[in-house]
This record gives sequence, C-alpha cells and structure tokens, in this order.
Amino acid sequence: MLSALPPSHPARTDLVGADEAGGVTFQHATADFQRRLQVPLGDGRAIDAAFPGILVPDPSRTPTSKLPSNDVEAYLDGISALARTSATTAGARTTSSSALGELLASHGGALHFRSTPLRTAADFSRFLYTIAGQQGWRPHVDKGLMVLRKPHADNVATANEGPPYQPIGSHNEYGLSTHFPRYIAFFCLSPPQQGGQTPIASSLKLYHDLEREVPEYIAALRDEGVAFTIHHPRDTIEGCIQGNALFSSSAFGPSEGVEGVVGLDEDAKRKVVESNVDALAAEGGWTPTLHRDEPTAPHWKKRGFSATWNEDGSVLVTQRVPGVRDHPSLGAKTYFNNIHNRFAYSRAAGALQPPHIAKNQTTAAGRPFYQFPPHIVGEREDRPVEERWTRVADEVTARNQVDVEWSVGDVLLLDNLAVQHARRTWKGDRRLLASLWDGADE
Repeated sequence: MLSALPPSHPARTDLVGADEAGGVTFQHATADFQRRLQVPLGDGRAIDAAFPGILVPDPSRTPTSKLPSNDVEAYLDGISALARTSATTAGARTTSSSALGELLASHGGALHFRSTPLRTAADFSRFLYTIAGQQGWRPHVDKGLMVLRKPHADNVATANEGPPYQPIGSHNEYGLSTHFPRYIAFFCLSPPQQGGQTPIASSLKLYHDLEREVPEYIAALRDEGVAFTIHHPRDTIEGCIQGNALFSSSAFGPSEGVEGVVGLDEDAKRKVVESNVDALAAEGGWTPTLHRDEPTAPHWKKRGFSATWNEDGSVLVTQRVPGVRDHPSLGAKTYFNNIHNRFAYSRAAGALQPPHIAKNQTTAAGRPFYQFPPHIVGEREDRPVEERWTRVADEVTARNQVDVEWSVGDVLLLDNLAVQHARRTWKGDRRLLASLWDGADE
C-alpha cells in the first residue's frame, strides 16, 4: 500500500537541473496528494520515493529575471539541461543517462512539473520537443485508436473528448494493443473548479500486489493473455470517449484518412481495415502460420487479432495481447493493460453480459453500440475474466492510486510502461491536453 509522506518531509533544495547559461534550475517539492511508493524490482533493487516526483523552479539558484513567471525561454533552457544526456563507457558497453531519466525512474515513472510559465498548447509542445531533442524521442503515431482527440499544436491534442460526468478507469495508454507510446504527458490549460484529478498508479506495484494476492490471475494474463473487443463506429461520435471514426488514419483507415476510401466499394473498404488489423497484430509477433511454426507460443500470440463486421458497417476488433509485460530499463514485470477501464465502461453501460450492447449509448446513426468487458484468451474461444479476479484487481488499483491535482501550466510526465492513469469526474472548465511519444530505441 502507498503510505503518506512523513509530515517532516521537506521540499528538497538540491540542484537537479542547472543550465550553465543561466537558465532556470529545479528543486524537489511536495504536495498533499503525494504518497511514498515502495516496490521491489528484484536483484535487491527497489523504488522508494515520493510518487509522483514534483519539480519546481529553485528561486535561490535562478536569477529573478529568469524565474518562470518572467521568462519562458529560460524555463525551457532549464528543461533542456535537465534532459541532456551524457554517455558513459564501461568496457565494451556504452550507456546514456540524464538527470531527467534518472529522476523519472527513481520516482516510479511519474514527474509533475509545477509552477511553470507554460500557458498555451504551443508552449506545451515546445516543452516536449525540448525534452525529445535531448532524449531522442519521436512523436507517437496512433494506430487502432478508438478515442476522439482534436489537435491543438505539433504532437499535442485534447486528452479525451468524453463528457465531465464520465470517469475514465485506470489504464496504461493503449495497454490493449501491440502499438503504444512509451511516454505520455498531460498539460493543464484550465483546472476544474471541483474534482477532475488524474489518479495515477504504479504498474510495477500493481503487478507486485496482484501477483501476491491473486497469482492465478497474473498467470492467466501472462501465459494466456487478455482479449479486448473494441467497437469502432463507422462515423465520428462527438462528445464520446470512444468517438473516433473507423476510417480515420489513427484508427484502421488508410494513411490519408477518410479521403482514402472515397470511391472504394464496401469490400475494398473492409480489406483496408482488415489489412491494418492484421498489421497491428503482427507488431506483437503474430503471423498467419504461427500456430504451426511456434506451437508453444501463448494463446494471445498465436490467435492474434480479429475483425467482426456489424450490419451498420461498423466493426468489432478483438485485440489479444499479454496482460503483463517487461519494463525494458527497470528490469521488472509491469501490470500493463486496460482491464480496469474496459470493465468500468462495460459495467457503466450495463453491458457486462452478452450481447454486451450498451444501454447508455448508440452510434451516430442510432444503432447499437457494444461495450465488451475484457476476456481471458483461450486456445479457441475467449472466456470471461473471473469475477473474483476483477474484484481484487479493483481493490488493489484503488488503494494504489494517487489523485494528482491540477493548476494552470502543470505538466505530468509519465513512463507509460510504469504508470497507469485515470480521470475523475469534475465541475468547471477543466481543459487538459496530451502528448504521446516513442522512446529512442523503439
């Protein structure tokens, strides 16, 4: 369980990102919502730190004229210095590191930048590109995307177009796919008047706790996999969490988007979608002959993805993936998936039982909208996740969540493989933007 920070825990004043040119420097800070994350990584290693880590400008080490309220450029100079990498050679092996990377890892994959001068989508974009330029990150290109996002700046879009009364359950960004970003950042344009927190939970701690409390559940996710069946509507549904249109380039349409299917007959349109579904499965190692070539492969890998067409021309795409993955740099298992939020959607829609038709939603044309709960992948048929497993998983997730509070200009940077995020309901003008990135080696 996450514990509260000791009352005497001070804001540290050690320098964590100086810029020789006189830019902003940073110090650690604390907030009431922080908790202490303690999770073993194996081989005697462990994370024991505030979660999330909070960084603010250090006024004692930054010239007054360069403080964030006065100088955006100086702030970005400080971020650049924080993200700057250096190479270390030991024998035949060369590794790169940066203060930012070390801070992100030591705080369990979550850093919250507060008291920033950033106020616009363009500012946020520059912030991320400053980091990416030093770290070698690349903008993530969405594939198979169900949610509706509207662009605001270069590699910056709305976090989600869903209404304020609809919460979003805990998940890793596209943890239901073979194609997902390594990093995700959120930016606050306008905080809510009430609620609207972003709960985060360590995927490493979730794995650790669930493996101890329901080992058979973790074994099923690891050895068999989890199946997510997603309804992709034919047309855009405005104001909906899952409103992205099927033929959008970020969903399963051609690279040029809806325009690319104009003039095609229905069979040709469906072949475009089915080809892209197969390509997404192939990113996870699936091939049409894998069941023969690799008979001992886990069920999720052998069965791949499948597409089932509905009468209205929409499609149900079943994506079979592992529910547990390996963190590439921390060397630990991570509970990486979208199980919590997909169950939450299905439960809220009254669609836990077949045929899984939502009672609270239709397509843009008024046709049935499906909200399938996750299933465990079987050799031939997928089966429902046991109710006891979902109950324990919900309890473990809830007790590990930290509700991040928002102020104007805040940035929350997450290692997507290490941290799940969610969304509370709110009142007021809450406006958050998101930016997704692939790592240097991906």
